[in-house]
Amino acid sequence: MKTYNCKDCDKKICRQTANYGSGKCHSCAILGNNNPNFDNHKLAGRNNPNFKNDKTNNNKCISCDQKISFHAKRCPKCCYIALRKPEKIILCKRCLKRISRGSKTELCRKCHDIVYPKKYSEETKQKMRENFRGKKSHFYKDGRTSLVILIRNLLESKQWRNEVFKRDNYICQECGQYGGQLEAHHQKEFHIIFAEFLKEYDQFSPIDDKETLVRLAMKYKSFWDINNGITMCRKCHDLTKRRTNDSSNYVF
Repeated sequence: MKTYNCKDCDKKICRQTANYGSGKCHSCAILGNNNPNFDNHKLAGRNNPNFKNDKTNNNKCISCDQKISFHAKRCPKCCYIALRKPEKIILCKRCLKRISRGSKTELCRKCHDIVYPKKYSEETKQKMRENFRGKKSHFYKDGRTSLVILIRNLLESKQWRNEVFKRDNYICQECGQYGGQLEAHHQKEFHIIFAEFLKEYDQFSPIDDKETLVRLAMKYKSFWDINNGITMCRKCHDLTKRRTNDSSNYVF
């Protein structure tokens, strides 16, 4: 077969370009004067595709002064920042804490309970306590809670602790710390008072007659004697704790 070569570089070319075209390969055909865009004046001024209104592209971003195209006002970064929706921050009217959007009263939980307190009479409070004690409580599991924990979780125990704190002005009597994590310490250990309580009411079983013993403990004065309590911080109170021979009993 007859082969056809470029006039300048002797590369193989097709028959059509040799007979009907320039007789040159593609790379030789676009060099120098053969390139249709060889003359620079053809792409200057109005012939330039970027030409608009006899002005050069000196457009800059409004925010950061970066060069941008004709039709834009901002660069992509500044445009994203400008079009982004700001988060709505809702603050509590009373304490100015950040709250969620769903709160209708525009108050946090603490301020809501202070502004709109639930008013119950003492009779209803006592009924509510009795309805959630013993077997009526949804935490009841076959009487597994020990008698000591039931006595410590009584309302009288919380009142005794608060009265000890108020008497000592919320100050640790060992290191002088004001406020913080405070605890009420028994001068006469709790397990001794508890043992005396069981001796006095030995006709009742601490396993089968828990409810009756709890009711008696509510009126047992030595449990709730304020003179037997001292305010201590957690660190000082931990130093007073020690284990007895029975590893299951702690002395407080």
